[in-house]
Amino acid sequence: MAANFLERFSSSASFPTFTKRRFQLAAMSSFQLAAKINDSPAPTMAAMAKLSRGLFSPSDLSVFQEELLHALDWFVHPPLGSHFLYLYGALLDTDDADTLENALWLVELSVCDNNFRMFSASTVGLGAILYELDGAAQGAQAHFAARMEQDGEGVSVLSDDVQLCKSR
Repeated sequence: MAANFLERFSSSASFPTFTKRRFQLAAMSSFQLAAKINDSPAPTMAAMAKLSRGLFSPSDLSVFQEELLHALDWFVHPPLGSHFLYLYGALLDTDDADTLENALWLVELSVCDNNFRMFSASTVGLGAILYELDGAAQGAQAHFAARMEQDGEGVSVLSDDVQLCKSR
């Protein structure tokens, strides 16, 4: 989640100049914000300042965290590919846990590949399921595609983006 915040912030208009110090501040603020949202015992501003080895004060971190939240338009809990994967998984006509588990692994790996940055989380999740269904029983992918057309709220398994994610 922290990487998502950092990536979105560094791509925003609020990040016009790239300096090592500003990037470090953004990374630390993203980490602390993710810890707060995930109900982890989030490190205090003083602890974060200590982790920075004196590079940032608690005040620097506090002010920057507010800037980060504004740059992200307070949109700090986006749906992930895994969320969509489980929604699509409900349409599978199989109780094969390996299919979903392997597709989940593919979704998790996709965050390490910059080529997936241009795709929505729903597209990545759908591409992962389709990839896994290629190796499944005969007709499983066709049956899933038919269920998606019927119950998938207009999501097409044949869209170019989904097919690119599947083939990647």
